[in-house]
Order: sequence, then C-alpha cells, then structure tokens
Amino acid sequence: MNQSDAELIQRIMKRDSEAFALLFDRYIGHVTDHLTRMLRDAGAADDVAQEVFLRVWNRADQWSGAGAFQGWLFRIATNLALNHLRWH
Repeated sequence: MNQSDAELIQRIMKRDSEAFALLFDRYIGHVTDHLTRMLRDAGAADDVAQEVFLRVWNRADQWSGAGAFQGWLFRIATNLALNHLRWH
C-alpha cells in the first residue's frame, strides 16, 4: 500500500529513515529535473537536490499540511536554486 506524502512526513518527523527513503525515491527525479532546468548544470542540480532533501529531513515539521507537500518541496528547491545562482 502506498502511503500518502502526509503519512510519510509524519513518520519522518519521528526520524523514520524508511519513510524518508520512500519520499526521496518518489520525488528525487522530479526535483532534480526542476533544478536542472533552473540551474542549467546537472552537477549543481544534483548537489542542490541533496540539500533539498536534507532540509526535508531536518525541517519536516515546518510543512503545515495545509497545502500539497509537492508544492512545499518545490518551493524549497526553487529557493535553494535561487540562492545557488546568487552565489555562483
């Protein structure tokens, strides 16, 4: 049975690494594609994608659950990509 993003986030807040792996596998391709389009550098996109998921692990409790998890995830990705572009 596939668990919803909300259920996985609840488990991640309890430091469940299996839930994190499921969420990572579900979204890593989409996030990396989004970042590659923004940064136009596959290596940088991979690095920023890792940072995105580190933020999810460390700050899962900041997702309010009011909107779609994917929107929150892509907002993190976009913000980190913009930060990367400012610094490079």
